[in-house]
Amino acid sequence: MDKAVRKVAGALVAAGLLISLSACAGATGDPTGGESGDGALTVGVTIHQADQYFQTVAKGVESAVEADGGSSVLVNTQTDAASEATGFQNLISRQVSGIVTSPLSPTGSLASIKSASEAGIPIVCYNTCLGDEDNEKYVKAFIQSDQKDLGTQTGEFAVQDLKARGLTDVTLGMLNCNRYEACKDRQNGFLDALKAGGLNVTVVGDQEALAPDEATQTATDILTANPNINVFWSSSQGASEGMVAAIKAAGKTDAISSYATDVSPALVQAIKDGQLRALTGQDSIRTGELAVEYIKRAIAGEDIPEFVTSLPGVLYSVDNTAALDEYLADNS
Repeated sequence: MDKAVRKVAGALVAAGLLISLSACAGATGDPTGGESGDGALTVGVTIHQADQYFQTVAKGVESAVEADGGSSVLVNTQTDAASEATGFQNLISRQVSGIVTSPLSPTGSLASIKSASEAGIPIVCYNTCLGDEDNEKYVKAFIQSDQKDLGTQTGEFAVQDLKARGLTDVTLGMLNCNRYEACKDRQNGFLDALKAGGLNVTVVGDQEALAPDEATQTATDILTANPNINVFWSSSQGASEGMVAAIKAAGKTDAISSYATDVSPALVQAIKDGQLRALTGQDSIRTGELAVEYIKRAIAGEDIPEFVTSLPGVLYSVDNTAALDEYLADNS
């Protein structure tokens, strides 16, 4: 195992990636335990909350195991450490075949992951993981999104989109979530792409916003203070939904080209409705599917090519309505 790669993983996960603000509880799966008589797997998956990203990771896990006749067990921690610990205890008691998890804390989640690993259950992290030394001991693989790519893809689309409409002087408002390193990478990717594309960019508003209601008010304040804004970008699902709402309420949908990060049905519908030009979402279905593949490899004693796998984002835009319709059909 490459120690340098593990140190990068540890640094990335220590920040705790990806924020969104909705939550609900739920569980699915086969109550009989880890493997059925025909060798089908039962895979546990933990999520922070029931937002679009985490739900679709769980959906990817579920579809991958069900394709082989297996089942999944969902644990919604609701970002609560005690619920996470209880969920792990239940998964261990059921002797699941493997666990796909996004630890709430690299230190606070350690005891649960250690217990599962020592019970012979392979662990695959996504989104977040443990520190590098603990990963070495207890985790088989770590799957994450290429955070900078999430901003870069949107920025590259924005360059072509804006130039096609004769706009090269950009007065930019932004909603960030830069308390998290992942969000800084997203923002840097977007800005770097705009500048590399030859646009003249002036940032006049750059404020943090997380929940949709908070983001709506923050974006409204930015628009009020800077009526000359002609481009707006946001860095997370909640912020993006709030940004769209604020621009619509201000009656500036036609005057402002808006771009986003993270995907949800509401945001994809906003593209269809002409309120948003494009967004780049995380490939959460593939994250879940790949996690199951790695668990199968671990059970079979096969090598996993790399400890850290970084997945590129998926672009949704006004230029591909078929992809929008397909997403909405799959995530209604």
